[in-house]
Amino acid sequence: IPEKEVNGKSPLEFASTWMNLQNDLLIDQSTGLIFDNYQLRSKQSNKGNYSYNNGIVLGALGLARQKAANQHPYIDKISSKVVDFVVNHMSENGALYSPSADFRNNNAHAFNGIFMHFVPFYIFSDCPTDAKKQMKSFISNCASAIWKQIEEKKNQENQYAVSFYWGKSFNAAETNCMTTVSGAECLLTYLQMVHNKLPVDYQK
Repeated sequence: IPEKEVNGKSPLEFASTWMNLQNDLLIDQSTGLIFDNYQLRSKQSNKGNYSYNNGIVLGALGLARQKAANQHPYIDKISSKVVDFVVNHMSENGALYSPSADFRNNNAHAFNGIFMHFVPFYIFSDCPTDAKKQMKSFISNCASAIWKQIEEKKNQENQYAVSFYWGKSFNAAETNCMTTVSGAECLLTYLQMVHNKLPVDYQK
């Protein structure tokens, strides 16, 4: 947060308040499911099952663990639950999958890429090791599934294109710029793991 103050609070105070609200209203603490939104009038959390929510939440939990763990004692338990939910309930043939996403919705094309963009802030945090190992293994499986799609098209013009469903064979009808970018984000995250470097560290 670049501002010196947000609603009279320092960036860290504002972020901590937001983290606590998110934990209370947008995370099912018993399962690790991330709700898509919270309705103020009905006071209901609505289920989404979209991969981008899980990636953003894991990234936020990882950053909070690094910066203000004492203010958020639930981080370790919740992050482990979210990882377990992703691996066991948001995968298709071992690769990341959004059960509620629809390829016909243009926004959905980027969901897996958003997950992979933010999850490194979790896997490079000091959150519990077992859950991070589980997530790293899952990311490796995703990268393998994407590379398998690429290998299917050797010497073809669209060789490096990646289609929407990573756990299936390449499908040209379910492929566009954003599905390919999402696949590239996964491969970049895998490379970050291999080289043990966050993107922000490459310029150091």
